[in-house]
Amino acid sequence: MSVYTISPCLFQCEVQQWAPIIAHFISDGALKIALDRDGRAMELYKTAPIKENKELVISCFDLITKCNKYEQIAIGQPSDDELFLEICAKTVGTHEIIVRTKQAYPHLNFIGNNTVEHNGTHIDMYDKDEAAARLTQQPAVSIGSVSGSIFTATGNVNHPNKR
Repeated sequence: MSVYTISPCLFQCEVQQWAPIIAHFISDGALKIALDRDGRAMELYKTAPIKENKELVISCFDLITKCNKYEQIAIGQPSDDELFLEICAKTVGTHEIIVRTKQAYPHLNFIGNNTVEHNGTHIDMYDKDEAAARLTQQPAVSIGSVSGSIFTATGNVNHPNKR
């Protein structure tokens, strides 16, 4: 089972870029998302500045929680800016986080192209393109309707009710 932390900054790009990534977590039984036990991460997903389709993001995370596609991680009380790095660092096993772009993290200590150090823990950080390539090694699965939009793990997003 692979557990990834997803930074809310991922949703600041076009829906066609983040929807295939999230679809993999919904459809692949071997993938889960790391969330904190206190629910702060979920609140930040719901209040994050999202480029488009905020209701789709919220619906996807509601589905992820209803389908038990997440792991609850015990953490302290980090700032909102450090929350997702702390969740990732405290996740047992792999320490992997998906972000929109690594350029948003110049303050972190990068060790190589994909690894950052946070409080003594090495975290593998993947931008949206790297994460999509990494996750698309799985076969494509069609996902039904989520919040009036239909999307598949291959990246197709349809809005049948949008005119």
